[in-house]
Amino acid sequence: MGNAAAIGGEQTTLSLKLSPHSVTMLKMVDTALLPSAPALNIHRPEKIEAGKPAMFSAESSAEGVPAISCRWDFGDGTGAEFALHLTAEGIEGVPFEKTFQVTVSGTIDTAFRPELYERYVEPHEWPKP
Repeated sequence: MGNAAAIGGEQTTLSLKLSPHSVTMLKMVDTALLPSAPALNIHRPEKIEAGKPAMFSAESSAEGVPAISCRWDFGDGTGAEFALHLTAEGIEGVPFEKTFQVTVSGTIDTAFRPELYERYVEPHEWPKP
């Protein structure tokens, strides 16, 4: 089996001899193109409310290098403003890194008040027939 293709005005030939029922995987790399970081669509709020859920997501953009992993670093999570750092590893070995500022508003009640979360309920008597 053989195949020839013109690359940059040159002709290159690739010949493979395979055993029956075998599989060979090839990775062809165009060294004229420099590796690049993944292209991402990032969704994150700029402001969040303390104690409420917030959604953060990062997904590969169809136009760029795909990401194979994403890691969010929320720091220590204290204070009204904190830096949120996103790192994504791509298939070309060049990481994407970006830091975002997130503002948190509101407070969380941290006082111990068991009466608000009482689980025990007094049993009541059923009327007798």
